[in-house]
Amino acid sequence: MINMRLILLLLSMATCLLQAQEIKVAGTRQLTRHGDGAYIISAVSPDGKRLLLTESNYKGISLMDKRRGKIIRINEMPGAGFEPCFTADGRFIIFKADEYEGIKKLSSMLRYEMATGETQTLVPQTRNLTAPAVSGGRLFYLSQGKLESSGVDKALVKSSASDTVLLLEDMTPVICINGERKNLRPNGEGSYIWASLSPDKTKILYYFTGKGTFISDLDGKILFSPGRISAPKWLNNQIIIGMDDRDDGYRVTRSEIVSFSLGSNQTRYLTSSSSRKEMYPFPFPGGKSIVFQTPEGELFVMKLRIRL
Repeated sequence: MINMRLILLLLSMATCLLQAQEIKVAGTRQLTRHGDGAYIISAVSPDGKRLLLTESNYKGISLMDKRRGKIIRINEMPGAGFEPCFTADGRFIIFKADEYEGIKKLSSMLRYEMATGETQTLVPQTRNLTAPAVSGGRLFYLSQGKLESSGVDKALVKSSASDTVLLLEDMTPVICINGERKNLRPNGEGSYIWASLSPDKTKILYYFTGKGTFISDLDGKILFSPGRISAPKWLNNQIIIGMDDRDDGYRVTRSEIVSFSLGSNQTRYLTSSSSRKEMYPFPFPGGKSIVFQTPEGELFVMKLRIRL
């Protein structure tokens, strides 16, 4: 006989897990002004003190001190600004750089050490190399369709090669679990972009071109359909952020920062400005603030309050 108390307890636990979180804007401040340089946000350091910035064509990486606003150019390598990532301890930046021999693209994986400013090659030039994923002290990537994993540095805390990571290969999400890869196409054939794994590694967020943003489980079963939210990212396990951008076919005419709560299944606008186009939000660790940019490359930090 089924224990009704157990069923009620499980239902209560499930409800708590997806309890709606209320998000409010606590304030916004400007980091850079028009004329300081047109930057795109690429990554945020684990301690939230530094930003990785790049140019519109992903050429090069610059490091910005969030408090002082000082910007240091790390390199000018083509493609280096496309989805670079910090190691968990913030000591290293891992990135992919591209070179062309005629129409043939060759890519390599490199490591920049924050303390010394030295850059070291981790993966020599090869074809069909994906952007990196770092979990603990290990680097994961796909090279010519094969899943590869290696330690970033011996001094880092060891992590297992059987960790769960998400990579994007030929605009298709690839979930890698216990050293095995699996292509996911929850919406069928098409282009998947802005794909990421939730902080607890149980859900996948992605944008399916022409249809909008979706959230699936690790088997590709669609759980949520937030709709038209561009450049989505996880704020925490229950809230995603992104932008509602509009254009006339030539330029962006309007763009606002939005959030979507898995608990309430509702979208909320975090900005509403007729004079400024807010785009490409990027969360800081802890989910208490985000950084976003304008088409002119200006950067702003928004503080958030989240309540159950």
